[in-house]
Amino acid sequence: MTLTPTAIDGGNNAKVIRSDKLYAAYPNPFNPTTTIRFDLMQSENVQLLIFNVVGQKVATLYSGTLPSGTRSFKWNGKDFSGRSVSSGLYFYQLRTNSTVQTKSLIFLK
Repeated sequence: MTLTPTAIDGGNNAKVIRSDKLYAAYPNPFNPTTTIRFDLMQSENVQLLIFNVVGQKVATLYSGTLPSGTRSFKWNGKDFSGRSVSSGLYFYQLRTNSTVQTKSLIFLK
């Protein structure tokens, strides 16, 4: 009797990404850092941005091309100039070629 493998078990770490997805930041509320995680279905141009409540961009965590997969970035609560932002509500946004997703987070000093 000869056995021929028909599939490879990826174990518990195997994950099929069916769409771009932005996850909830953790921890939230945060101080001093938070982690923002997202899935990319395919390789594409990505922007991960932070906005204040009046819609002003305060930070760019990433801008460029990324391959498919799960990615995570940390935000340290600092703006473009390296200054700590004020306590309050902020929005983080994932922009790709096919989607724009936005979620909120709170920075507490």
